[in-house]
Amino acid sequence: MCPENKKSPAATERNYGIDLLKIVSMIMVALLHVLGNGILDSSNVFSWHYELGYALEILCFCAVNCYAIISGYLNYGTKFRYSRILQLYLQVLFYTCLITLGFYIAKPEVVTKTVIIRALFPFAFSDVYWYFTAYFCMFFFIPFLNRLIEILDRKSCDRLMITLAMIFSFVPLIPSIFDMDTTGAGRGYSFLWITVLYLVGAYIRKYHIEDTISKRTALLAYFACAALTWLGKFAIEKLTIRLYQVPSHGDAFVRYTAPGVLFCGVFLVLFFARLRPGNCMQALIRFFAPVSFGVYLLHAEPLMWDHFLSDAFTWAVRYNAVVTCLIAIGAALAIWLAGSLVDHVRRLLSFNLRLILICHIMIHIVIHYFKCFREHPLCRKSSLGITPGCFYINSILIPFITKNSIYCNNCSTPCGAEFACDSIDCAACISTFCFENSVIAVDISVSRINDSADVRFSE
Repeated sequence: MCPENKKSPAATERNYGIDLLKIVSMIMVALLHVLGNGILDSSNVFSWHYELGYALEILCFCAVNCYAIISGYLNYGTKFRYSRILQLYLQVLFYTCLITLGFYIAKPEVVTKTVIIRALFPFAFSDVYWYFTAYFCMFFFIPFLNRLIEILDRKSCDRLMITLAMIFSFVPLIPSIFDMDTTGAGRGYSFLWITVLYLVGAYIRKYHIEDTISKRTALLAYFACAALTWLGKFAIEKLTIRLYQVPSHGDAFVRYTAPGVLFCGVFLVLFFARLRPGNCMQALIRFFAPVSFGVYLLHAEPLMWDHFLSDAFTWAVRYNAVVTCLIAIGAALAIWLAGSLVDHVRRLLSFNLRLILICHIMIHIVIHYFKCFREHPLCRKSSLGITPGCFYINSILIPFITKNSIYCNNCSTPCGAEFACDSIDCAACISTFCFENSVIAVDISVSRINDSADVRFSE
């Protein structure tokens, strides 16, 4: 038996409930993609397949909103680092380039120049990974968004949240029935909507909104919002079939910016933020949570989508509605598990490559240090007051980092500074100009190591 963790998530450094929501949200995303590739489109309107399928669709549709809210929840109050977007870009690049290479070997006719360009610059094309493109644009505004929430008091933050919900969710609901986009949010497929959700997550984190609602209330509110969304879709389709003999406009209630979907995501985040998983569950969360985003990158890659996932589940509607839904859930779990294992392999390869690179650099430094220290005439001039550490910093570490060693005009000692040493006394040169630049360079190198470590352990 695994003992239950009695500590509150707010008291621990890592909120395992939020990490669990990452996993659940990615399974929901996979289920949305399974339902949208043959099951819903092949079902007759108002049939059991159609209604049960859309019930699952509505329950899962807030998954993307949850991911964006989690971004604000986790990033507010933390140190902002530009290296995070580089790490994310390299992860995306791993999948786009590897999959493109695989298709170039198996089906070279489908790999055009445009496909290669999109694989190399996925952030520039919204039809590759739309969420990554939207997040990429929003990422550079994170310091300003955090500062905005930080300087506003509780009353102003409350007003901001109400304003955002009204302008981007409630007001556009009626125009969206007629396929009109009044705010430019693009049904939620835009960096503007991701930014709104980020602010919601930061607001929840700042004022600990999850502590003001019980888990039971949050879960019941989630199902209530989903039920209202389903009823709204059903009502508008019944109305249009009487007016126009064709059911339509029901999707106005099933989009990321719809009020029901928005509040489904909010209440789901509040529910999971209060969860206290046991120790055994925490071990599984630590394994699967960091690789959740890789599931999306693998199965939603355009080439994979077009050749393997597109309309791949049309056959499932041949069975009764319950079996069809079970098939969809099973397929989503299979996609999630396969994608998680693939991304775990990627993480292992990435870690091993970094480890090999670090070992190679350290070996190079050690060999170069002992060689220079043994052969350089400066090591015999101890009367100048030059320590081996000072000599190591100036002659080895600084040239290794800056790659632009400059030698002293007097004795050809590597200086590592950005300017030529023009002092008459070499010892004075090293103890003034070179030593100052050494401190700066060492500080830069340590910050780089810390940044890379933070990125590695935050994945």
